[in-house]
Amino acid sequence: SGINASLSLLPGTWYVRLWRDGYTGFGGEGDYFFSFSFEEVPMDSEPNNTFEDANPIETGVVYSGNLGHKDQTITDDYDFYILTLEQAGRIIVYDTTSNTLGYQVHIYDHQGDDLGGSGHRYSDNSGINAKLSLTAGTYYILFWRRWSVGFSGDGGYSFQVNYIPVQEDPEPNDTRETASTIITGEQYFGNLGHKDSTKTDDYDYYRFFLSEPGKITVFDTTSNTLGYEVYFYDFHGDDLGG
Repeated sequence: SGINASLSLLPGTWYVRLWRDGYTGFGGEGDYFFSFSFEEVPMDSEPNNTFEDANPIETGVVYSGNLGHKDQTITDDYDFYILTLEQAGRIIVYDTTSNTLGYQVHIYDHQGDDLGGSGHRYSDNSGINAKLSLTAGTYYILFWRRWSVGFSGDGGYSFQVNYIPVQEDPEPNDTRETASTIITGEQYFGNLGHKDSTKTDDYDYYRFFLSEPGKITVFDTTSNTLGYEVYFYDFHGDDLGG
């Protein structure tokens, strides 16, 4: 009876020692035999344990990696990837893991600030997908074997970043001073809730001019992930109701 020795390792030369350790209760004499097996796992490009070493990725492509493997100096707890979006949109990280590994997935801006929208995956593949609405720019995705909060083990994973572009309003238009100019009778598109390195886009201002009295009505529709309120202001910035 007993437990088989098992470990995930990076490429290199390693040693196995069989030790008759009398101090811990292992003694006697006799013969033994053994064999060992090797199971290849998908490798991400190492090193990619920091923002500076992040592997470049693209949306819509399947990538593979692994966490928890050891070399002479470290255990591989972090895999960083770098992604550039040419247009604002919503990303969703679809990932699966092996039955021996759990991890968290975090999204960072180009300055290394955590933007929220994190996900996690347990070894039975239950969990939450990381997802976030982002403005155009460069971002990092981290797969983190965060053992301090219960994500541990070792093994391989695969993932794909899905990207849904959105119609952008002219930014910045977050204040009355930077309001986008519109005219009646035209259709316009915009988005709210997207993040960049400094803020979340909570406000979109539009400015229009009426040459004669009349009643205006805003006909609008939204996506199934967004809710908002619509306000009218005069040129002094006073809320007019409506």
